[in-house]
Amino acid sequence: EKRRRGERGEEERRREEHTQKPTTNERTMDWLGAVCWPSAWMLLNTALVLLNLALGALMTAKLTQHPTPQQWVSQRIARRSQEQSKNVLLVIAHPDDEAMFFVPTLHQLRASEDKRLHVLCLSNGNYDGLGKVREKELLKSCALLGIATACVRLVEDEQLQDGPSSDWPPAAVARHVRDAVDQYNVGTILTFDERGVSHHPNHIATHWGVVEYMRQCRSEEADAPLPSSASSSTADAKKASIVHAGVVAYGLESTSLVRKYIGALDLLPSAFSQRCFVCTRPLLVYRCMQAHASQFVWYRKLFVVFSRYTFMNTLE
Repeated sequence: EKRRRGERGEEERRREEHTQKPTTNERTMDWLGAVCWPSAWMLLNTALVLLNLALGALMTAKLTQHPTPQQWVSQRIARRSQEQSKNVLLVIAHPDDEAMFFVPTLHQLRASEDKRLHVLCLSNGNYDGLGKVREKELLKSCALLGIATACVRLVEDEQLQDGPSSDWPPAAVARHVRDAVDQYNVGTILTFDERGVSHHPNHIATHWGVVEYMRQCRSEEADAPLPSSASSSTADAKKASIVHAGVVAYGLESTSLVRKYIGALDLLPSAFSQRCFVCTRPLLVYRCMQAHASQFVWYRKLFVVFSRYTFMNTLE
């Protein structure tokens, strides 16, 4: 009886040991949990860190190979006379265009002490009969941007009336641009691109008017050399042609609807442009739009808050 009990007890102990002994799969999982998973997690984190470092180095290299906006402007206009290169002309269609779209560029150029800013506004925005009011608002806004009243030229032309149905002849725009370049001895022109940012017909016409002016300048450039036998009046005309032939123009980039309304988040794709101007004082845009009290309605307030043009400009 004792022997049977001893054998039964021995058999039960073997059964318990066999039951408690881990299987191969269990041992494998234990090993994975103890060694492999932590190692894999560490490798993944290391890879992510290296990827971030590589992207940061790539972005830094991309940005540092381009000059700052002030350096870019100086380099582009260095080939013209020192006096002419200091003068930058902004050509806009309506009062408030400078505040809604161009403040980052104007603000950064203003920070460069040797640059003088001038504004050519091709209409007084009289579509709602508020032309005289808007003229005064433009001067207030420009004053906030550090642009003197004497540096603001406002056009009253029957061919250039404010309104989406108005057809602005490129030749008429080019004529006023030429007059402003002569008046202010301008070296660089800033204006809208071919889409006009908001696709407003007057913005687009402003662009094509500047293009027409530049086309005229290029055609005059071929006649720039002064013949030795030229009369005094002919020589003066040729020198004027040389001045106009040296002018360069850039358009404010129109972006997709998504990029247009993501505000400061558009800085990432915009940073790769060599002509990216960033506004370090976005509240300045709000103050300039407040100067345009007759136009600062609720949807324009939302535009100022969400628009990328409050925070940055890219020129092309």
